[in-house]
This record gives sequence, structure tokens and C-alpha cells, in this order.
Amino acid sequence: MKFRSLFVAVATAALAALATATPASAATPNPGAITADNTTLIFTAGSGVDNNLTVGKITINGQDRISINDQAALITENLPHCVSANNGHQVHCDLALVTRLDVTLGGGADQMTATSVLTVPMDVDAGTGDDGIMTAGGNDTVDTGSGNDWVNPGAGHDRVYLGLNADGADVRDGQADYVDCGVRGVFEKPDEVRADAGDTMYRCEKVIVG
Repeated sequence: MKFRSLFVAVATAALAALATATPASAATPNPGAITADNTTLIFTAGSGVDNNLTVGKITINGQDRISINDQAALITENLPHCVSANNGHQVHCDLALVTRLDVTLGGGADQMTATSVLTVPMDVDAGTGDDGIMTAGGNDTVDTGSGNDWVNPGAGHDRVYLGLNADGADVRDGQADYVDCGVRGVFEKPDEVRADAGDTMYRCEKVIVG
């Protein structure tokens, strides 16, 4: 009887402890980083993050600034012309000191949207995963990597490289663009591109003009 009472007491205490235990918090996504190479601003995503990136132009105290915001993860920076904001999810930098933006998204299902008022040229490496990429008004280069990706490079004379799997691109902007759809795998569905009549298509299985 003594052992039974002891067992009941221990079991009751254990159940009470489980009921009041604080659940373990979810792992914090790996932060992205803003660095620079002379006047090229560089965003590198943290590994394993499904980034949700917004790039645009803002004006603070009369100064135009390029803003990079990631809803999915924090962004670190240590540059004299950049400032962290939005609880660490945003970095904005003096636009006068930036002539190009390089973006490396890496693995994950990433989304990137750039506002059309931004004319800084962009070089985007989307990496693996099913990504959606929309750049802005500069002469941009987008490499989708592998995954079922969709690209709209906005205005400008853009270059788009579609990787493995079934991708789509819309390069209709009235300016001459170049799209390379890559080598189609044996079991892949065809890539589909919406283009202007003056655009150059290479290795693209399905092109809709206009």
C-alpha cells in the first residue's frame, strides 16, 4: 500500500509538471546579412529560410534610401550608411551610395518583390525552392536556380535565366529583354514565357508574345 501511494503521488506530480510546463519556443530563423562591395549593396539570406523580401525606395528627412525588408527573418548590418529598423527586419541605406544590389536567397520557397520606382540594377540568385521574384526598374539579371519559379523582372533591359523544373516568366515591358529557359529535363513540364515581340528567347519551349 505504501508503494502504491508513493507511485500515485509521483505520477500525479509528473502530470502536474507536464501540464504547467512552458512549451519550447520555435527555432529563430537564421538572419540574413547586408554587406557591401564598394557601391554594390549585397543581401545574403540566412540558410533554410523561406524569405519574404520587399525592396523599395523610401525618403527620410529629404534623403532617398534603399529599403530591404524581410518579414521572415532578421537582417544584420554593420555599414556606416545603413540603419536597422522594424525590430531588425528592415535595413535602409543611403541610395546615393548604392549603384547595384546583389541578392542571394539560397534554399527555400522565397518571395521577393521590388517596387517599380527603384531603378538600381539588381542581380538576383534565387537558389533552390519554388520562388517568386519581381524586380524593379533597372537593368536586372535573375537566375531562378532549381524549383518551380516565376519571374517578372519589371522595366529595363533584363536578363532572365530559368533553371530546372517548370518555370514561368513575364518580361513584357516594351524594352528588349533576354530569356534563357535552360535545358529541359526528360520529365519536366515546359517553361512558359510571356514576352514582347522584340525580346530574345533561347531554349524556351512555350513563348506567348503580347
